[in-house]
Amino acid sequence: MKNTTFVFFMILFVAPSAMGQSATFGLIPDVPTQLPAGFRLPWEIVEHDATAGTYTATTTLPVNTFVTALHEMDSGDRLFAVDAPTNLGGTVFEPRDVIRFDGAVYSLFFDGAANGVPAGTSVDAVFLLGGDTGDPVLSFDVPTSVGGTWYLAGDLVRFTGAVASLHFDAAAAGLPAGTNVIGADESAAGVALTFDVPTKLGGTFYLPGQLVEWDGASFSLLYGDPVWPISSQFNGFCLQGGEVLIPGAVSATLMADKVSASTVHLSWAASCGAAAADYGIYEGQIGDWTSHTMVDCIDDGADLSENVNPAAGSRYFLVVPHDAVAVEGSYGTDHSGAERPPGTATCQAARSLGQCS
Repeated sequence: MKNTTFVFFMILFVAPSAMGQSATFGLIPDVPTQLPAGFRLPWEIVEHDATAGTYTATTTLPVNTFVTALHEMDSGDRLFAVDAPTNLGGTVFEPRDVIRFDGAVYSLFFDGAANGVPAGTSVDAVFLLGGDTGDPVLSFDVPTSVGGTWYLAGDLVRFTGAVASLHFDAAAAGLPAGTNVIGADESAAGVALTFDVPTKLGGTFYLPGQLVEWDGASFSLLYGDPVWPISSQFNGFCLQGGEVLIPGAVSATLMADKVSASTVHLSWAASCGAAAADYGIYEGQIGDWTSHTMVDCIDDGADLSENVNPAAGSRYFLVVPHDAVAVEGSYGTDHSGAERPPGTATCQAARSLGQCS
């Protein structure tokens, strides 16, 4: 009989985010983009179901209306900006404006000229802080002076009335000077961003078409779909209710029962993240707390339990939720509150530490 000792970690609960149980977010591609259901065009507002992996055009603007920023209001109306002066419904809107569309009528939501945004600057990200009555937050395509203050192409600028202020400081966060933020929205931890070029942050490269979360201290991957082509960008995106669904973390103690001399039955509670499609079991050597590696990536029967055959010696186990695409969630935190590192071999390549739905 193996001399096997088991230690059962508490997988700490991850606080809920502001998002509901929708697994979708909206986006606009910058160029015609081949996706599983066919080409999506730069004037189509596309709904992406992050669990099913589908991309569905929900709103089609007039042909050759090239959108540079996108936000969905709580009311369902869309806010967007355009890359050139564009006539929509009889009104010509400038690239420094934000346009509101209720499904039938186009109207001016943010007047760039009246708010001090110079001609020649385009809005390339927009969202509202705290709901439809909140202050608009914009990003610009080039360094721009508003009210005597210069803002970089990676900054987010908040407008309270006509007064501009810095909402996200790209330089202070470590964003390279050559990177432009081309989409942004509120997220549970802070802000979600997407970039125009591959960008290295904290030792990790993030690609166009991925969503990156800034929590005020560090960047992490919020969402990335492996089928999204590297040649395409999100020319704007909008999270629905505040955040893309993430796998989260198992929200209670991992339990174990010995069922034979060589087999242990593990059971756990469901993840607090609504994108959790399955669970990976990780096993490591007690005393070497970074040694865990995946031993099983499928919860057979989807019953939150699995039998495992531990290796010899004193072993520990972790259960980590993952989505159906490419992202796994949290491994829990250690006694100091620090996130445990990923396994030496993992069930999914990417990792999201965003907060739960």
